[in-house]
Amino acid sequence: MISEDYKFVYNYHSYLKYLPKAEQELLEYLKKGMKQKTIGSLMRISQGAVSSRIQRIKKRLNFIQSWEKFKIIDSDLERLTPLNREILKILSMTTCQSETALLINERFHLTGRSKMTQVKIRHRFERSLQEIEEWSKEEKNYIKYIEFFTLIKNNLYLLHEVRLPQFER
Repeated sequence: MISEDYKFVYNYHSYLKYLPKAEQELLEYLKKGMKQKTIGSLMRISQGAVSSRIQRIKKRLNFIQSWEKFKIIDSDLERLTPLNREILKILSMTTCQSETALLINERFHLTGRSKMTQVKIRHRFERSLQEIEEWSKEEKNYIKYIEFFTLIKNNLYLLHEVRLPQFER
């Protein structure tokens, strides 16, 4: 019998691939109808941690589902530099400034003083959002981008997988 917690998640089946592996594993246990306490024993975490992860999974899945109504179109944003466009795209998919910095540094071969940090990523993200807000005063088709990037801004680190030593037992 599938658990009540998994029934909620079932509606988001196509988005599960975006979740960290540990959360996908937890969902497999829920799908089998296991109780949170049993799952905690199997995953070597407390029942409270299982409950917290389920709530986080629900938030993540709701957030990921919201992506569907937004499509980033490069030609709409071509007034931004290629670097800033890529920052917007990657941060939208990861919600993690440090992960975005690593990927940007790799893609653009940035080193030394030009190397991106999470602070630089945040700054460029904020500046790009301000630019788009300015454009929207004259062209209404940019409003969807403001809505989307504000959603990202308000959910930074939501998709970032927390990895603590006690989780690695």
